[in-house]
Amino acid sequence: MRLLVIHALVLLLAGCQLQPGPIELLPVGPEEEPSDSGVDAGAPDDGGAPDDGGAPSPPDAGAPDAGVDGGVLSTRPSCRQEPRCGGQGCCDEGPVLQGAFPMGRGPGTDAWDGGATAEEPEHTANLGPFALETYEVTVGRFREYVASYPGPPAPDAGAQAAIPGSGWQSTWDSRLPATGAALASLLSCGTNATWTAAPGPGEDRPINCVSWYEAFAFCAWDGRELPTEAQWELTSAGAGENRLFPWGQDLPTPSLATYENTGGPVPVGSHPAGAGRWGQLDLGGNVAEWVLDAFEGTWYVSRGNPCNDCSALTGVTRGFRGGSWSTGTPRLRAASRTGMTPDSRSDAVGLRCVRTHF
Repeated sequence: MRLLVIHALVLLLAGCQLQPGPIELLPVGPEEEPSDSGVDAGAPDDGGAPDDGGAPSPPDAGAPDAGVDGGVLSTRPSCRQEPRCGGQGCCDEGPVLQGAFPMGRGPGTDAWDGGATAEEPEHTANLGPFALETYEVTVGRFREYVASYPGPPAPDAGAQAAIPGSGWQSTWDSRLPATGAALASLLSCGTNATWTAAPGPGEDRPINCVSWYEAFAFCAWDGRELPTEAQWELTSAGAGENRLFPWGQDLPTPSLATYENTGGPVPVGSHPAGAGRWGQLDLGGNVAEWVLDAFEGTWYVSRGNPCNDCSALTGVTRGFRGGSWSTGTPRLRAASRTGMTPDSRSDAVGLRCVRTHF
C-alpha cells in the first residue's frame, strides 16, 4: 500500500495526463468563520490592455451553506440580512464536487464552429473539493460589504485551499477604494449598473461594475474565494457530460438565460429552466463572472495542460466567464473564456464565490 501511495504521488508531481473520472459528492463540514489565513502569493497583476481570446452521475442535491434555513442564521457576513433569491438563500451553494473532467473545447458535445483558439485544446483538469455558489452575488449581499467595508484583506486571505500563492497580496492594497463610500461611488459604471444608493427593489439583482480586486476582496471578506476557471467550467459543463451550455445542448432562448438584450441584468435565478447540472443558476448570461485566473490565450497549450488544481496566478489581465445580458450565444458556452484588466469595471461583469476549505 505504501508503494502504491508513493507511486501515485510521483505521477501527480510529474504532471502526467489524467483521464476524466467521476465527480464525487463529499460531505460538507460545519460552517467555518471567515479566515484570514492562507499562503504566500506571487507577483501582482498590474494591468494591461483588455485581452479577448477569443460519466457517472453524482446526486443532484447537496447540503449547501444557506443564509437562513430552518431558522438558523448564517455566519457569513453578506447574509446577515439574508435577502431571498428565488425563494432560497442568496448564499446557497451547490454540492461539494471533486474529480477530473475534459476542460476546453473539443470535437465532441461541446464542439462549436468559430470558437476562439484560447478554448483549445480540450484537456484533463483534475480538481480537489469545491462548492460553487448557486447564485451570482447580489446587490443586497454586496451592500453588506459596503456598509462594513474593512479595506484591504489581510495578506494571503482568500487563498484557495489547494493552490499555493493564490491569496491576497499586500501590493494590491492600493487597488481598493479607501472607504465604503468611495467604493459605492464607483459602482455606477454604465447605464445598466445595478447598485443603488439606498436599498430598493433591485436587491436581488446581481452586483456589477466591480473590479477584479473588489470581487476578490468581497469573497475573502465573506469567508470564500474566487473560483478558478477550472472550477467554474467543471460546474458549467456538468463535468463528464461536457455540456455545450450550462443547461445542456439546446441553443439559448429567453426562458433559459438573459442575453442579447438592452435592459441589463435581471434578478438572480430568474431562469430556473437554465440551471446547471447541480442547480447553479445564471452560469450563462445575466452577468459574466470574474474568476481567479489571469487570462492567458495560450494557457491550454502550455502550463495549464494537464491541470491539477492549477490556476494562472500572474498576468496583465484577469478572466471572466459565462457571458452576460449584452452578449450573444457564443459567449454563453461553458468553454468560452475571455478577460480584461483587473481594474476594469463593466455593467456586464459581476461575480460569484466558491468554497474550498472544508
